Formats: sequence, structure tokens, C-alpha cells
Amino acid sequence: MFLKDFQKFIDKCYANNEELIIGIDTNDTDDKGTDLKEFFMDNDLVNAFQHLHPYVTPPNTYQRSNNRLDYIFITPALTPALKAI
Repeated sequence: MFLKDFQKFIDKCYANNEELIIGIDTNDTDDKGTDLKEFFMDNDLVNAFQHLHPYVTPPNTYQRSNNRLDYIFITPALTPALKAI
């Protein structure tokens, strides 16, 4: 349900030629094959950490496991503005 509502919001932003910066605390990882990964790939959104550090394993953001559940995704046009994360 959330992703469907979120999709409507993203579609509206894209229709208005707006760039997006999305900070999200999820209960899902962005590992290959997950709904979250597919959702952001389908919407052409870039994981800001992985963009700047493609060969670095991201730090975990969940104390009780090695999972990363906090992310920042951006539209591709904003990637030149990334300096640090």
C-alpha cells in the first residue's frame, strides 16, 4: 500500500519536472531482488551512498543486525551536486 501511494507522489513530482531527495528509514534492505530495490530502480532513483562510494560496503544502520535500513535516494540530475555522504 505504501509503495503504491509513494508511486503516485513520485509520478506527480516527475510530471512537474521536480528533482527528488528521499531520505527513508525502511524495514527492508535494498538488496538485489527486494521490493525496495526494484521500486527505486523502476523510478530511476540513485542510492546516494553507493553513487559516491561504489566499492565500499555501506555501514549497517540497524544495531541488532548487519542490515542497512536507512537510505538517501536522489534523482540522477542531482548526482553532480553530491560531495559527501
